[in-house]
Amino acid sequence: MGKAAEILEIPATVTARGQTTVPAAIRRLLGLGKSGRIVFRRLSDGTITIAKVDPPVEEDRALGPFLFLIERDLVKWPAAIRPVTPNLY
Repeated sequence: MGKAAEILEIPATVTARGQTTVPAAIRRLLGLGKSGRIVFRRLSDGTITIAKVDPPVEEDRALGPFLFLIERDLVKWPAAIRPVTPNLY
């Protein structure tokens, strides 16, 4: 039979303003840095989880318009699409 899941329990205090400090051990387990973000989730069984929120990937503002131009050209001139020749390669 499998080993029972180990439960880690670390108490924290909630201030009068509803704030708390994420304990250092939990920050280490989540891999949180000084400006890390977390999310609390309520599961269907009533359990609350805490997870690290990865920073959003910064979108390249030039890539979308560039891909649009390529797509437009492919639709406009489909006969212009040819395989790359060995000489050109």
